[in-house]
Amino acid sequence: TAAYNPYDAKSSSSPSSPSATTNDYTDAKGKTVRNALWADKHAPVSSRDILGNGDSVGKLARWLSTWEATWNSAQNKPKSLSAPKGPWKAALLSGPPGIGKTTTATLIAKESNRDVLELNASDARSKRALTEALGDVTGSQVLRFEPAHPSDSKSNSNHKYKYKPPPPKRRCIIMDEVDGMGAGDRSGMAELLQMIKHSKVPIICICNDRSSQKVRSLAQYCLDLKFRRPTKTIIAKRAVEIGRMEGMRVEPNAAEAVAESCGNDIRQVLNCLQMWSCKKNDVGVGASTMTYKDLKDRQMEINKDEVLRVNIFDACKIIVEGSRGLAGADNKAVTGSLIKRTDAFFVDYMLMGLNVHQNYLKVSQGQ
Repeated sequence: TAAYNPYDAKSSSSPSSPSATTNDYTDAKGKTVRNALWADKHAPVSSRDILGNGDSVGKLARWLSTWEATWNSAQNKPKSLSAPKGPWKAALLSGPPGIGKTTTATLIAKESNRDVLELNASDARSKRALTEALGDVTGSQVLRFEPAHPSDSKSNSNHKYKYKPPPPKRRCIIMDEVDGMGAGDRSGMAELLQMIKHSKVPIICICNDRSSQKVRSLAQYCLDLKFRRPTKTIIAKRAVEIGRMEGMRVEPNAAEAVAESCGNDIRQVLNCLQMWSCKKNDVGVGASTMTYKDLKDRQMEINKDEVLRVNIFDACKIIVEGSRGLAGADNKAVTGSLIKRTDAFFVDYMLMGLNVHQNYLKVSQGQ
C-alpha cells in the first residue's frame, strides 16, 4: 500500500473539512485566480485595511492629494526642491519587506483616481530605459478619454442639464526597490533624480534599506516616510479573523506566537496559516484548529528562517563570537552553531569578510 501523505489534497474533499474552503478568488481585473495564496486572496482593498503605520499612510495621502496644486501651479510653485521642511516633489517609503509599502502606495494612488505605472527590480531601469518608458509620462499631467463637450457624444446630445465632464485621470509613478538599482541599471539613479526635478507627475519611491548610499542622495528630494512592522497583537488579530473566514479556529496566543516567529511579517503569517490548514491530521481530516500547544509541537515546520531577519552587523557578531557558550555541549549543538555561523556569512557575502576582518581582534581581546 502507498505511504500516507498528510498533504494529499484528495482527503480535503469532505464538506466538513475547512481545507475544502476554496482558494479561488476574483482579482481587481475580474480574473479568477485558482489556488491563490491567502496573502493575495486577503490583500487589503483600501487604505483602511492596511495594518499599522497609520500616520505614514495619512501623510502619503495628504501629500498626493495636494501634489498638482503645489507643483503644477504657475503662481505658487516652490522655488526649492530640497527644502528641509518641504514641500517635497517625491515620496520615499522605506522599511523591511512584507509590511505593505507597495500595497500602500498603490491603494493611495488609486483612491485618488490615478493611473498607476509601477517599475520594480524585474524591469530594466537604466538611464536609457527610464527615458524611453517614463519620458512621455513625466512630461504630461493628465489623461482624459471622455468627450470634452456633450455635442461630442451621442449619449449626451439630449441631456437637459449643463454638462459636467468627469475629472481628468491623473497619473502616479511607483519606483519599487530603488535601493536595488545597481550596476545593471547604468546611470539609472541619476536619471531618476533628474526626472523627479522636472516631472509633472508624482513619483513614489520604495526601498528596503534606507541607509544605502544610493537612497541617501534621493532622500533629500523626498517626503521621508519610514514604515515599521506592525505589532504582533495587531497581526494576530487579523490572522484570527482571516482564519475564521477560511474555516479555521486560531487561538489568539497561537496567532501571536506565529507572528513573533515570523518576525511580524504578515505575508509569512498568512502563508503559515494556509500551510497549517492544508496539512491533515492522523485521521486524514484538515487541521481546523491551531492551538498554542499544537503550534509548539509543529513550530519548526512553519517558522521563518531566523537568519533572514538578521542584519549584517548581527551576522558579523554571530561569526566572530564563534563557539562561545558551547563548553560541554553535545555534537548536535556544536554542529548547529557551525551551520548558523555559515548561514550568517551569506547574509551579505560581499561585506562580511571586511566586517569580520575589522572586528575580530576587538571581540577576541574582549573574551
